Amino acid sequence: MFTRSLVLPLVKALKNRQPVFQVLTGPRQAGKTTIADQVMRKLPFPSVYATADSPLPPGPEWIETNWRLAQVECERSGKPVILVLDEIQKVKGLERNA
Repeated sequence: MFTRSLVLPLVKALKNRQPVFQVLTGPRQAGKTTIADQVMRKLPFPSVYATADSPLPPGPEWIETNWRLAQVECERSGKPVILVLDEIQKVKGLERNA
């Protein structure tokens, strides 16, 4: 499997165990989800993955629900957890102001 060039720098940054946000942006089909998947597989701690890509877009509570799932996993495992929110731009109420 081809490893995307951003994977190793992201893994290194996330292994520092600092509370950080990393945002992957880019055009459709550029490999953002593949990068996130490869990063999750290389990290030595658990991850929670959720996608907002569904027939009915989720509301903003979807973000809080998945954040809480990540908190529960962190408490359960005693390790840091990576939370990946894929296609977050599809969440209702997050539209940019024009």
